[in-house]
Parts: sequence; structure tokens; C-alpha cells
Amino acid sequence: MILLQSLRAAAASFAAVCVSSAALAAPFDNVFIFGDSLVDSGNIAIATGGAVPSPSLGYFQGRFNDGPSVGDWLTFYTTGTQLAAPSLAGGNNYSFGNARIVANADTVPDLQLQVGAFALDSKPADGDDLFVINMGGNDVFALVSGDIGGLSADDYIASAATIVADSIVQLELLGAQNLLLMGVPDVGAPPASTAGGTSAEARAFSETLQQAILDELAMRSFSLDLRLFDWISFSDTLLSAPDAFGLPPLESFNLLEPCIGFSGEFGAPDVDCSGFASFDTVHPTSPVNEAFALAALEETFGVRIAEPASLALLGFGLLAGAHLRRRP
Repeated sequence: MILLQSLRAAAASFAAVCVSSAALAAPFDNVFIFGDSLVDSGNIAIATGGAVPSPSLGYFQGRFNDGPSVGDWLTFYTTGTQLAAPSLAGGNNYSFGNARIVANADTVPDLQLQVGAFALDSKPADGDDLFVINMGGNDVFALVSGDIGGLSADDYIASAATIVADSIVQLELLGAQNLLLMGVPDVGAPPASTAGGTSAEARAFSETLQQAILDELAMRSFSLDLRLFDWISFSDTLLSAPDAFGLPPLESFNLLEPCIGFSGEFGAPDVDCSGFASFDTVHPTSPVNEAFALAALEETFGVRIAEPASLALLGFGLLAGAHLRRRP
């Protein structure tokens, strides 16, 4: 099985969900996802009776954007299944919108509770399954706002790094043999930063949290194949060359404003977000989600769905020191 060796962007149109299954050569039987609203495929919607995220504002089938989420695209390109089923509906996606790495006082299951729910479900896992953890953005928002339970920023970040490593250890004990860990997203990037955020501080916290996680992982020993993706580098390249991902060119792609929720204006169920990189002030539009999933998973499969001519010019690499493959 070919696993992620380097991070390079691949591109496919949003219509690629219709690509024949023969072109996918799906390398895994199942994908189990743990994370936040970037990958949630409907758990928060089920928990709130469909109220959040609101379909009347244009949110798609319980996702936090206008179409399939990153979790859906990861599942589609990993197994050939079109949409990821939420765990509350019996599926393998345990992610919840607003979840954090470090548990707080709300009722949203954070990382350790999500992993615990998987353990309680007693689903078998083996080398034909892929595990994905995508979390950290809400922890950065909490660090910026100071909502960190009375801890210092340093202590909160250290706790988050420990929890990520401990969760990977627990998943390994539960049978995980292949795990893709997404890096911390750049919460300081637009459009969040154009909607009143503190971009420099948020970027700094994103980088610091990501490095703390890497440092903690470097001190651990794993027998599973652990691969890491750099959200921050992806965002940086997206902001400078979106067409490298098969998206509209920079001059015709709105990177600074969200499709809905900006200046008090919201969408409708049939809102058209063509030409926008972000659906709301936090979540990308579905084509960007797809580009992200392909960038993270392309070389895991060894199958290139489609790519722009400029792909070879991109210098994506793994996070420094982050390619961890420890075998006995």
C-alpha cells in the first residue's frame, strides 16, 4: 500500500463525485474520522434536531458548508463511498462541529470522548482501514479569546499535544494501523481575519499548537503508520495560487470574503457560492474542501484523479520532522 510520502496538491472539479469507482482504486475498506466542523458530516445536526447548521442559510445536509465536507471527500476518495455517515446515525464519522482537542464545559464531544465513542461501538479495525484526526482550529479560537478554563496558554497547548498523542495510542490499541493526522488550520487566515479576528495572534497560536503536537509525537513510539498534513501550508498556497488546485484563478476567486454571513448578510437554501473560497467566516466551500482532501490523500492512494499543469511547480512537503513511521 502506498502511503503519504509528500504533500502535493491534486485537483478535481466538484463534479468529480461522479467519477467512476473504477478510477478510484480505493485502498481502504473503511475510514474512521475524528474531528470538528471541518469534517463533521451530520452529528451536530442530529444532536440539535437539524437546527445547527441551519439548512435555511444554505448549509448542506448537516454539513458546515455548501456541499460535501472534508470528511465526505476523504471518505469518497478513500473508499468510494460518496458521503461520510455520522456516528450518531451508525456511521464511521465521529466528528462534531465545535469540538476541541482539550475538553471544555460544553456538551460537544471533544477528541477523547469521540475516541471513547468509537471504543464503545466495538467496530473491528485492521490494516485495511484508515483513521483520520482533524482538530485544533477551535482550540486556537479558544486561545485567542482566552476561553481556556483558567489555564495559561502554554499549559493549554501542552495539554492539547498530550491529548492528541494519547488518543493516537488509544486508537492503535483499538486496532488502528493507518492514521492521517491533519495539521492545525491557520485560524488567522481570511476570511476569519477580515471579520474582526486577530490574524497575527491566531496564526502564531496555530503554528505553536501544531509544533507542540509534533514535538510530543516525536517523543512517542508508534507501530502504526502515522502521516501528517500541513493545513497551514495548504492555506498559504491557496491564498497565492488557487488555480494550482483546479480552483478559479486568483483574479476571479474571492479569498477575502465568505459567501454568507459577511456584514450581516446570509444565504438561502439555494445560495450559489461559485467563485468563493469560503462558505462562511470559518468553513471553506465544498470545492476547496475537495482540493484539501485530494492534497492530503493523493499519494496515499497512488492514484492521481486529475491535476493542473502547475502541480509540478508546487513544493509541498511534509511538516518538518513530521513524517513518522516507526516499525518494531
